[in-house]
Amino acid sequence: METPTSTAPATAVAASAAEVGEEWVEKYKKECVQQFQVLAVRVDPPKANAYKQPFSGYALNEPRQRVVIPDPERPDKRLFLFRKGIQELSDLPEPIQKQIRDEGLEVTHHPVTITYDMLTAETVLRALLGPGVEIPVSFETVGHIAHLNLREDLLPFKRAIGRIHLDKAPSIRTVVNKVSTIENEFRVFPMEVIAGENDLVAEMKEHGCRFRFDFSKVYWNSRLQEEHSHLSGLLGPSDVLADMFAGVGPFAIPAAKRGAIVYANDLNPSSAASLVENVRLNKVGHLIRTFNMDGRFFMPHIIDAYCDAVTAGTPTPPSAPAAAEPERDRSGKVKKGAAPKGEAPWKLPTHIAMNLPALGPEFCDAFVGLYRRVAELHAQGRLPPPPSVSAPISKPKAAQVAAATATATATATATATASDATDVPTVAAPPQPEYSLAMYMPMVHCYGFTRSPPSQRKQDYCERIARAWDFVKAPSAGVLVLDPSKTEFREIRDVAPNKIMVCASFRLPVAVALAERLSPREIDAKRKQQESDEDRASDHDGTKRRGDEESAHTKRPRETPQSPPAK
Repeated sequence: METPTSTAPATAVAASAAEVGEEWVEKYKKECVQQFQVLAVRVDPPKANAYKQPFSGYALNEPRQRVVIPDPERPDKRLFLFRKGIQELSDLPEPIQKQIRDEGLEVTHHPVTITYDMLTAETVLRALLGPGVEIPVSFETVGHIAHLNLREDLLPFKRAIGRIHLDKAPSIRTVVNKVSTIENEFRVFPMEVIAGENDLVAEMKEHGCRFRFDFSKVYWNSRLQEEHSHLSGLLGPSDVLADMFAGVGPFAIPAAKRGAIVYANDLNPSSAASLVENVRLNKVGHLIRTFNMDGRFFMPHIIDAYCDAVTAGTPTPPSAPAAAEPERDRSGKVKKGAAPKGEAPWKLPTHIAMNLPALGPEFCDAFVGLYRRVAELHAQGRLPPPPSVSAPISKPKAAQVAAATATATATATATATASDATDVPTVAAPPQPEYSLAMYMPMVHCYGFTRSPPSQRKQDYCERIARAWDFVKAPSAGVLVLDPSKTEFREIRDVAPNKIMVCASFRLPVAVALAERLSPREIDAKRKQQESDEDRASDHDGTKRRGDEESAHTKRPRETPQSPPAK
């Protein structure tokens, strides 16, 4: 039996080069209208849907048209409509004809009208571009904005394409097209409005969080919403997230909503400003500190702030709640829906998010030597317990502490006696750290792109991170590696042919956190030397080195003195 196919109602031919704007859409609206008669049978309402299965291959298949409709002539009946092209009972297969005769169904005809409003975007785009062309049906939705990334061969049709999507998506008021790739440090790509309102300030909700930002000035990717949920789902009230490249807060805000303390940073002033606004909108200001800094300066800044607080004796113990008080009116009553007041306390991060796929692994060099000052406080026994500790793993036994104290006291007494000293000082044992330094190391979640073959992706990515550490460590630091067997590696999404976004999650190695680091001047000189070597290699080969991994260090910014953070 022949399987019928849908007949497209669009009759207009593909647009010519002279009619690719909104005028083509207006013309097509008139040309695409179709009116035709279809075969129908009258059925009883209770049995109407029962005929969909036996008649399915020959039922009406037109956009926004029901197969079973009320009968305009017989209110007590329903009409079952057959597809376009079937005009007589004899046009149907014999088994269906027999069923209609046996059940005494009345055969009639019904008029069908197809208009532009009933057509799908795919149908109209096919009429615009013609057969054999891959049509741009999908787009990213950012609030009321539809974001397209049109191929070069479709650019002459961009106005018509934008208008079609505007007509077919009720929630869309603005359609933009990406003009070129991201080529700036703020991860912002140039775009143009090709249809609708010139309003690029988007407001949206994601997983219960509100966001507001100017899409033309910040980085946002709606395709990562499940990843935002995944990472924030790892966190709870005992956690502290350091978000090195926070953008407008898609990781930071959900984490704070789950009770975690968050230090959120972004280099882009517009992103940082939107981040502050989104913190206010979600009423989590008591849990988030915001910064506008280079990621490489942000991490030592928050670690130094924590160490300063420990030295001054002011950090909030991990077991205590954040210093927060809800806003009250003049009578002292808590305002309805008011956000708590206060500022997030300084703590060591338990998680570090690095959502900068183009250069995430290279920014891991920020961790080399990051915890040297923390190690000094740890050796002095001045650190509070780790934020999410459940039980100590290296607590000295009481007997060992007592023995150390007795030995130290005996030595001091013997020395005093030999020198005929009259006053024998009591010598206390050196402070003993209750928890190992490894328990203070955070989990790092490093996002990046890779073109490596599937079987080599994890190994290559771990080696790429290790190369970043090697680039800035002093010779005395020895070999720094990232063990793939201790690294969780996830493939996030395809972004281009043979290029995927991935995430490596690993516990920061103590050897990296305590390694001696080259001075900024030495790092800058090393970078210049590497660029020079690569230029000579390119001249020799006659080609430029390509790929994210090979060119990453040539994009490394110089290490300059940091500016004060903006909060």
